[in-house]
Amino acid sequence: MINEIFPGRIRGRAVAVCTAANWGSAFLVSQFFLTLVGAIGSSASFWLFAAFSSIGWVWVHVYVPETKGKSLEQIQEIWKGLRK
Repeated sequence: MINEIFPGRIRGRAVAVCTAANWGSAFLVSQFFLTLVGAIGSSASFWLFAAFSSIGWVWVHVYVPETKGKSLEQIQEIWKGLRK
């Protein structure tokens, strides 16, 4: 999906930044998971991750517009309209 939401003129750099953020997040989770389990327990750790996932889902549901079946030009117009 990342490739589809950026216009061609910035797509390469934007996808690189998004991929780096994704890998960085995965690195942080893997580095702090055992420390978190030791501090608050395994079930609380998973509940914490579930809470963050739920918050992320709500944010995406509220703020990210539906782009299914739309062309890149139509998606760009949606984003221009949201910035005003």
